[in-house]
Amino acid sequence: MNWKEYRLILFLIILLVGLGIIFSGTYWITVLIAIGFLLMNLIGLDLMYGYCGQVNFGHQGLYAIGAYTSAILVVQMGFPPIAALAVGIILTCIVAYLMAKILFRLKGYFFIIATMVFGLVIYYAAGAFEWTGAWNGMAVPNLSIGGLVVNSEIGYYCVVWTIALIMLIAALNITRGRIGRALKAISANETAAAAMGIDTTKYLVQIYVLGAAFASIAGGLLAHHERFIVPTYFSITTMIMFFIALCIGGRGTIWGSLLGATIVAMLPEFMYMFRTYTTLFYGVVFVLILTLLPMGLAGIIKSVMARVGRQSMFARFT
Repeated sequence: MNWKEYRLILFLIILLVGLGIIFSGTYWITVLIAIGFLLMNLIGLDLMYGYCGQVNFGHQGLYAIGAYTSAILVVQMGFPPIAALAVGIILTCIVAYLMAKILFRLKGYFFIIATMVFGLVIYYAAGAFEWTGAWNGMAVPNLSIGGLVVNSEIGYYCVVWTIALIMLIAALNITRGRIGRALKAISANETAAAAMGIDTTKYLVQIYVLGAAFASIAGGLLAHHERFIVPTYFSITTMIMFFIALCIGGRGTIWGSLLGATIVAMLPEFMYMFRTYTTLFYGVVFVLILTLLPMGLAGIIKSVMARVGRQSMFARFT
């Protein structure tokens, strides 16, 4: 990260504090929390798709593992929520590591299909067993940290966005350093990157596991925030929504994840009349974005700023 990015992070923190004060006690604080949850997932997905060039259509499966592990341990085994979240992260990372060892032996469409199948298997497994609540779902208690119970929207807002900012900073530091350069080389040409001495499999596995950890944290927090989880939270529609948000914001930028999360999380608030056609709407939007806005909003801002010759944070994105 450079000093301009630190300034942008500081501005974001000030903005979040201001929004928390302004919208405290209103419905919009819940929308801001939804943006935070979406951002957590998009950061991990962007590292894999935007920087490594690997289209992972099973990210929602990792999201589900974190949510259900935390919920089951708290509800059925009496674990403290923080301990359950930690176990969920560990379990999700183990599953991700084992899957990565298999998935990254596959290339192209085979990789995409395999990740999609993984997500679908987790989705249907969540609805197949009574101890997961099956298709009826499972009630989950509020998050508690030590003796402090988080039972208000403003409390969840603080927790979710604190963690989301930590993830954002971590991802920026990763992509702006040596690892980021290696990931870009892998995305450009994996064979050439390997020929230059880059251990492509090691980097791909590490990024996949890191994204899994981010998804697990988001899933565990989602379960406690909603106080209820059901398999439909982790359907293929959710995965499509992730990719739409990432493509709208601009993949391979990290900051684009924030833009995309904000737009997609707020979009339903203005499109509620079309909720019956949600899946169709997301599918059409996804195709249009890939066709008309391949660079996303971050890419457009970069191009505009480059043309006018002005220095901008977005103009540094590559």
